[in-house]
Amino acid sequence: LADVAGHGAASSLLTGWLAAFHGSEYSPQALLSRMNRLLVIQNAGKHITALCGLLNPRTNHLEWCSAGHYPPPILINPDRTVETLNSSSFPLGLVTDLTLTTQTTSLQPESQLLFCSDGAIEIFSGGTAEQLSQLIEALSQRTFNPPTHLSDDLTILSLSRIM
Repeated sequence: LADVAGHGAASSLLTGWLAAFHGSEYSPQALLSRMNRLLVIQNAGKHITALCGLLNPRTNHLEWCSAGHYPPPILINPDRTVETLNSSSFPLGLVTDLTLTTQTTSLQPESQLLFCSDGAIEIFSGGTAEQLSQLIEALSQRTFNPPTHLSDDLTILSLSRIM
């Protein structure tokens, strides 16, 4: 899940550029590191927030990295308790020596892991912390209902383990 800063042709081209890297590395950290190095070399004048993961469907084990992506992944446990999985660094394209931390989690039966773009919190009022709390509440209660017209893109990727 990635978000290029800004709007217009340059941002669209960078989004397409990101797609070219799919499958080019074997770990989320290696993929984001490679993309960062190339983005810094290109000196595109844009930065990209990204969250990248690798799910093993046999073990339900997820390995992931975040490069400045907000909001953090949201894990809804089988008992409906909610956790935010915080791990971040600078966005891609800002610094040559980007430090990325690989995180791991296992999806338990009846759990749900949600990755959202910043457009998902921007529909709520208040500061960033209040917006995140409102998003978590709406997602955990299954009452998320975005407005018809949005000022930014809205993406929600949901991974659910049924059994």
